[in-house]
Amino acid sequence: MIELEGRYQSGVESRESLARLSLDAADARFLVLETDGSRRSIPVDELSVSDRVGSIPRRLRWGRGETFVCSDNDAVDQLVAALWPPSRWAWLPRLEASAPLALAALVIVVGFYAGLLLWGVPTAAQALAQRLPDELLTRVAGETLDALDGQMFRSSRLPREERLALRARLLALDDFPRRIHFRASEIGPNAFALPGGEIVITDELVRLAGDPAEVEAVYLHEVGHARGRHAESTVLQSSAWGVLLAFMTGDVTGVSELLFALPVTLGQLSFSRDLETQADDFAIARLQALGRSPEPLASMLEKLGAYRPEDAKAKGADDEAAVRTEPHDRDVADPGEPSSGQRWLQYLSTHPATAERVARIREAAAR
Repeated sequence: MIELEGRYQSGVESRESLARLSLDAADARFLVLETDGSRRSIPVDELSVSDRVGSIPRRLRWGRGETFVCSDNDAVDQLVAALWPPSRWAWLPRLEASAPLALAALVIVVGFYAGLLLWGVPTAAQALAQRLPDELLTRVAGETLDALDGQMFRSSRLPREERLALRARLLALDDFPRRIHFRASEIGPNAFALPGGEIVITDELVRLAGDPAEVEAVYLHEVGHARGRHAESTVLQSSAWGVLLAFMTGDVTGVSELLFALPVTLGQLSFSRDLETQADDFAIARLQALGRSPEPLASMLEKLGAYRPEDAKAKGADDEAAVRTEPHDRDVADPGEPSSGQRWLQYLSTHPATAERVARIREAAAR
């Protein structure tokens, strides 16, 4: 006779008691539970048994939450074999009981999701971004710019004639259709592409550049973002990562949220750096196709990296707000071999290090 020794919990009280569970010798449709001097029958068709995983005690459940916990896994296996015919999935518990196989399965699953997060989602996001309807993107761009105008932008203070002349120069550089917006800003010298390819250039960037060729180089960098639909890709990717993270982890909170979100965050930063490099490459190629040197892009990046709002105030640009640059973006000296700390800062930045970008541009200019 198969007998299991273990602990019984009624499901009504938290108290546990020592108990014995065995097959009913008179009727195979029932088990016999003996606990606290009492003896009663348990219908076999109500019974569920947890799978065997290593040496973890097994749980046998029935009724409304009644539980019997047994640490003798071999005896539980004998009981299961006596109650039910072998299943075609009987080999699974043996695999789960193997620590090397369980570890290998964990590595495979982690590798699959890492590949999906770091390569699969970005690739799918870029492909989908190219298929978004122009009407939708135009509406999104308008709503985004309206929101920014209410928070950090003011009407441009550049003279109207200067804006018109600069807009004409910029539109002549590339045949990609778009609108160009000039704004005075609280974020300092900057330029960026909105969804739909509309490009915003701040007054502060125009003033910092001095040379129109530098503004044109930055503009072509943003055209690279617009042509590649990088803003759209980033939005789609962030949304997909959020959905995938919820699917993988359920309701992730607290420390677990930080643990599971870290790979996603690092992947997003890496994705942004890749897009910045692609935009740099587009600007370089377009300038060279126009018979120009990419040097103005490098010199403008150096100016942006060295920019301080207090410098602008000293020159009479009042109420300039601090421009947000990463610490390594301020250092545009010869990059040399970065230290381990610098390499981590580069990895945690959404942009490649300024010195690295400048070096790549000047290498292309020298060819």
